[in-house]
Amino acid sequence: MQDKDDRNPKSGYVLQTDQYELTLYPGTPSEVRIKLDLDLDLTQKNPGYDIGYNFYFEVYKQGKTYSQRHNYTLSYTPDSDENPFLGGTLNYSGNLEYRIPNRYYRLTIDAANLRYAQSCRVSFVGGRVVLRDSRGNQLAIVYNSCNNITATYNGQAL
Repeated sequence: MQDKDDRNPKSGYVLQTDQYELTLYPGTPSEVRIKLDLDLDLTQKNPGYDIGYNFYFEVYKQGKTYSQRHNYTLSYTPDSDENPFLGGTLNYSGNLEYRIPNRYYRLTIDAANLRYAQSCRVSFVGGRVVLRDSRGNQLAIVYNSCNNITATYNGQAL
């Protein structure tokens, strides 16, 4: 882990691993390989924060590969510099992927202008989240106001 600026403790941090790999019983029918990669980037903006995240995990055993990946970017802009977590806006874009032999699953998540207000503890007060799966299905959630949500699945109201 490394800070971005030694002179500024609020500058943010970076964590990068270069895909660690472990092999057990190499060259035998019982060979097992494990891979791990993790990257994290936290940057403080004025005001707000940006986060970039990548996680990858893979296991290879007896000719078959199993893997999981989760990567996203997120930004948060508070309404107030003095009280950054009383309210603000989130934007998020990311993927969650799973691979097993003969199968692949992917969930893509995009969130735009998700408004958070401490006065509403049950939901966001504005913005939109769209989830898409690897088969093309789409769930869209619109936050109209506190506890007022509209949702559609493949264009049909829920």
